Amino acid sequence: MKRWLLPLLGLLLLVAIAYVLRPVFTYDVCLTRMVRLSAGLRAYLHEHDNTFPPADQWQDALGRYLASDKSLSCPESKHGTGGCAFNASLGGIGIEALQDPRDTVAFFETDAALTTASGPELLPGEPRHDGRDNYVFADGHVQRLPRKKNPDGSWSKQPDADWVIWDPALDSPQAPAEGRP
Repeated sequence: MKRWLLPLLGLLLLVAIAYVLRPVFTYDVCLTRMVRLSAGLRAYLHEHDNTFPPADQWQDALGRYLASDKSLSCPESKHGTGGCAFNASLGGIGIEALQDPRDTVAFFETDAALTTASGPELLPGEPRHDGRDNYVFADGHVQRLPRKKNPDGSWSKQPDADWVIWDPALDSPQAPAEGRP
């Protein structure tokens, strides 16, 4: 065997391994960014009497608590602009007004612009992480939840967890679902 062939085969093997493991790395990067966003939200709540930022200004309000705007983006976003959206129903309300902060979505993944605030209708058309999306809940914990496919092949705009609360004014806590943390 020629001497130059062995290093070439080694390089090809490394490229193949990196290609196979890429989803694993981006999977962890996105979840880590959501954890940073959660830490920024907790710091903001602490300094603002446990009141959530205004829905239309959440990114500016949390800006000083985040290392960079990269904390808001997902490397798996197909459009390059998607990242996190704020649950608009929490804008300006105090955390004590929530019946169950552990079940109330604060941030979620979206393909919309980074400064978006809305509800589950802005979840990505297709989950980015093996049929799952990342969420930050009002109590600060981060969780990856699955979504179901509809009979027509499209993805549901709700996580596959019946305990999740989107609008605290409309929803009430339900009995914990099986498999709930």
